[in-house]
Amino acid sequence: MDDGKKVWVTHALDGYKLGRIIDIGADGVTVELLERPAGQKLSAPFDSTFPADEYDDKDVDDNCKHLMHLTIQPLIWSKTM
Repeated sequence: MDDGKKVWVTHALDGYKLGRIIDIGADGVTVELLERPAGQKLSAPFDSTFPADEYDDKDVDDNCKHLMHLTIQPLIWSKTM
């Protein structure tokens, strides 16, 4: 993770919050939240932060959203065709 990159960080009350890395330490990162309350700083371990998309104005469809319903049965069925 790079300093200044957008990340999703786990939050005790809201699940995940969007923020920007402002400091990288030995045990984790300090993230400034971009969502409400904006400007709040949150410290989190490395395994609780996940990369976020840098582009807010993306106007393309997410082609992978249908993969969450993918199971082994359709894969096996399509393999026999």
